[in-house]
This record gives sequence, C-alpha cells and structure tokens, in this order.
Amino acid sequence: SIVDVGAFREFARVRRSEFLIALGCTAGVLVLGPIGGLVLAVVATMVDMVRRVAGSPWVTLEPPEGDWEMERFAAVADPDTPPSDLDEVSFVRLTGPLFFANADTLRDRVEAAAAEPVRWIVLDFESVTDVDPTASEALADAVTMAHDRSQVLAVARASDAVKDLLDGY
Repeated sequence: SIVDVGAFREFARVRRSEFLIALGCTAGVLVLGPIGGLVLAVVATMVDMVRRVAGSPWVTLEPPEGDWEMERFAAVADPDTPPSDLDEVSFVRLTGPLFFANADTLRDRVEAAAAEPVRWIVLDFESVTDVDPTASEALADAVTMAHDRSQVLAVARASDAVKDLLDGY
C-alpha cells in the first residue's frame, strides 16, 4: 500500500518525466531513507519544472488580420512612424516567465524574427509572467541587435507588473 502502482501507471501514461521522478524518488527513499528521498523528490521536481518552463512554446505569429486585431498592438507603435502595413511587422508571442534558462532562446527567437525583411518586431508579452535580470539582458541585447539592423523592437500587451520590472531594468 506504500507504492501506488496505479499512480505510477498514470504518470507513465500522461507524463514520462513525472514517472521517472516517481521511480527515482521511490528508489531514493529505499536507499537514502525518508528524508533523503524527500530531498531528492524536491530537487528532481524543481529541475523538471525549470526544464519545462525553459522549453515553453514560443510561437511566431502571422500578422493580425484586420484593423480590429491590429488595435491590440497599437500601444507599441510610435505615433510618428507607425508601420504602414503588416508586411513590415513580425509578431512573436512569448509564454511564461523569461528567466536565465530561456534567455538564449529569447535572443534566438528575436534574431530569427529580425532576419525577416521587416521594419518592426513586436514581442507579445501577454503571457509573460516574470522577467529576471538575465532575461532582461537578453532583451536588451535583442533591442540593440534590432536597432543595429534599423528595426524597431517593441513589447506589446505586457502586464503592469512586467512593465514595472522592465522599467526597473
């Protein structure tokens, strides 16, 4: 009754990493004792969480269709030089927190967007929940890279909390 075989089957069926963590922690309890197994479980779960968050999906979006959809991104446009048409804009949606584990991915995604023949790169921050200092540096590098290519990198739809963080950085 200590080992729930049904739960192990469910872990194996739904998410292999959870199954491997459960097996490893069970072995940890047997070898290291209850406290050692608990510590192993916490560390393994944290490592898995960082791995999953770092691999969050990053989606390059097609340009919005219609003026009503473009209005969602209007706040990023410089009133003096807004994009004249959507072919000048590359939209990238970022999801989850931006932190040390995905900072290089942030740079890579912006660089890929900047390689397109566009004048504007709009980062949709609607789903971004946090930005750490390492990701902030990556974002600053991306701004510099876009500027060097005569492109404008803009952040759209960031929450007030994320805006405050970006302002602080």
